[in-house]
Amino acid sequence: MIERNRRTLSLRERVAEGRVRGVTDTIANSPRPSSAASRHLLPKGEGFVFALLVLFAVSAFGADADTITFANGNARIALRVELDGSTRGDGSIELESVDDGSHRTLPVSASQFEALRVLVVPRGGYRIIVRAAHHRPAVRNVRVSDTANLGTVVLAPAPVISGVVKGASGVQISCGVDCAARPDEQGRFRIEVTRAWPDELVVSAKGRGTKHVAIPAVQHDVTLPAISLERAAALRVNVQRHEERGPLDVAIAIRDDDAPLKWIVTKRIPPAESSITIGELDAGSYTVLIKGAQPLQRISARTNVAAGDVRTIPIELTSAAAHARITLGGVPLPNADVTLESVGNHWTTNFTAGADGEVNSAIWEQGLFTAAVRPRPGAPPHVTRVRLAGSPLAELAIDVPDRRIAGRLLDSAGVPVSGALVSLRSTVEELSRTIKATTGEQGEFEFFGAAAGSHALTVIASSYLRPDRITFTLGESDREKVVDVVVREGLARTFDVRDPHGTPATNALLVVASDGHLRATTTTDMQGRAEIATPAGEQSTLYVFPREGSLVIRPLAAALDDAAKTMRIVVPAASSSLELATLATDGGAIPDVSLLMRYNGELLPPEVAAELQRQQGVAFATDEHGIAKLANIPAGVYEFWPFRSEAEASALVASASAISAPIIVNVITGENKATVRFRKK
Repeated sequence: MIERNRRTLSLRERVAEGRVRGVTDTIANSPRPSSAASRHLLPKGEGFVFALLVLFAVSAFGADADTITFANGNARIALRVELDGSTRGDGSIELESVDDGSHRTLPVSASQFEALRVLVVPRGGYRIIVRAAHHRPAVRNVRVSDTANLGTVVLAPAPVISGVVKGASGVQISCGVDCAARPDEQGRFRIEVTRAWPDELVVSAKGRGTKHVAIPAVQHDVTLPAISLERAAALRVNVQRHEERGPLDVAIAIRDDDAPLKWIVTKRIPPAESSITIGELDAGSYTVLIKGAQPLQRISARTNVAAGDVRTIPIELTSAAAHARITLGGVPLPNADVTLESVGNHWTTNFTAGADGEVNSAIWEQGLFTAAVRPRPGAPPHVTRVRLAGSPLAELAIDVPDRRIAGRLLDSAGVPVSGALVSLRSTVEELSRTIKATTGEQGEFEFFGAAAGSHALTVIASSYLRPDRITFTLGESDREKVVDVVVREGLARTFDVRDPHGTPATNALLVVASDGHLRATTTTDMQGRAEIATPAGEQSTLYVFPREGSLVIRPLAAALDDAAKTMRIVVPAASSSLELATLATDGGAIPDVSLLMRYNGELLPPEVAAELQRQQGVAFATDEHGIAKLANIPAGVYEFWPFRSEAEASALVASASAISAPIIVNVITGENKATVRFRKK
């Protein structure tokens, strides 16, 4: 292919440079009695006479085209390509055969996009990808035997991440494949995201500390706060090896008490050396992890470093040994798969016990660990807390309770449902954990090593309604709990989700709820289409959450004829934001207040709000400053009820239709701010 960052060459130039390869494809004007010739892309090695004919056709009919013909084309696909937004750009049309896997790409100029009306392709099924500079790609699936009509394919403008970098020159910004930028002389940058949405920007410059800047999950235009690059810091890791002679892996992670460790650097210390310096670090808090060849040869250190500092971290490798024994009800558990996570320092390691359920390893760091024990890799684990301590030998004994929770998932006719997700949430000694399993071919599922305490099962099965949560308690004397879960078929409805430009909303989350409880979830395909189960014979509500932001809440009638056709959902523009401050009458912030929301008269129950948070990163609660921020939302009337507990939330959901909300905000296009003051009790 011609490089993306170079101008599009004319066909004459490409033929002259020998760049045209592959199958014979054609871009042609509309067929006219006086215009039978067309532009061809030459197969490699074709003769000189054929090349002259092609060049003559180009000369005769120019570059504008309304038909693109692929090799051996004998079927016609009608379509129009619309490049939305103010910026035009050249691009391509990719044709992927779903029948034989073949792939062809044809460069197309912006003017050709505007004129294009017909694709001529061989009969069959295809995945058609339309790309243009400054736009997000559009994908259509089609099967054509004679003719087909794709209608208008709208390419939406690519979302832009912008901001300014201060304090350095020669700055480089990276964020993934085809996602990079160099700021201008004022430090301003602008990145059009045409591929996968990044979760962070990596901002670096010579002599400056590298910053990892988190990007909001919403795939929408984002203007970041000013980024300041300070003088680079460095960590010099000095290892006292003692008897250890092997290579050592060194990993550096950014440490944040409110988030998991983010590992950013991995280096190796050769066997003959004992130190390494890692530079270009930003000022902040870090965890340094040293790893050896054996599973418990792990040791970490925590440190803070200021701008321009060089901090030396001394790490001494101990000569202690560890012995682990894994049993099930006192009997050795052979080949047990064990994952340990340090509770204090959050590094993990994995090992497999022998046939006797035992393992031996040198150990460099002791303390409290979370252990996940599986009877085999990939199986649902038994999770517990253990302490590794002792010198010269640290003993680890994990006795998994010989207690299990098992069952089958069946439909209303008694037919097993395979491939469904079963989640077990267990509360033992005020500590809650969730473990997940997938049902087998006979609908079977099993959780081994269940602890005594309270448990709750939830089930998600495609094409079925989500049943209510099943709760039960296991006592110390209980050895087994068998739970057969019946899921009922829902009324399948098909939705076609589009953005305001008419572009299919890919990977939008669809949620169906009734009586304040989730009944089904799914996501749209590349065509913006999705089928989802809805309660038959009763009213329900559909919630649509695109990744790019915005939302739609649509009541669904119980009538069967409502499901007979595809329902078009047009998502309003995410053109607004709301900052809601909750303060006491004395002006102090009221933090950690959860919010129940109603949008344009339709309630968003907490279970549904949790799904929206997972999809878009929206948090319906105030932070430590008493501020709740909703970004990339549509204009409309927003109502809020504050609550502190699940019981309060349930009571509000049950009564919200009959009472007024204490907070009502009419959100208009642009930024909106509201302050609510509460009287202290």
